[in-house]
Amino acid sequence: MRTRSAATAAAVLLAALDGDHRRRHHSSPAVANDVVYVGSEDGKLYAYAVGCASGGDSCTPLWTGATGNQIYSSPALANGVVYVGSEDGKLYAFGLSPIDHLV
Repeated sequence: MRTRSAATAAAVLLAALDGDHRRRHHSSPAVANDVVYVGSEDGKLYAYAVGCASGGDSCTPLWTGATGNQIYSSPALANGVVYVGSEDGKLYAFGLSPIDHLV
């Protein structure tokens, strides 16, 4: 699994998001295989391409995964799965691709 600096990837990503989206992402990002995963107060885990903001482009999520409440915890990656805790007290598991969601 290739990884990039989470700080670098997140800085580029957050700079490209509009103000409303930027405010909603409270968790620290996790980065794997050129994808940035970040939780949001709208209860969704977002997956963005690392290079989505290059050349001044905007960032549209590759996919989102819904949980039962707000996400303030940072996603954790292991064995092709993204784990994230939600304010509903549950741990959610999503595959790294949108077709592999394990919720």
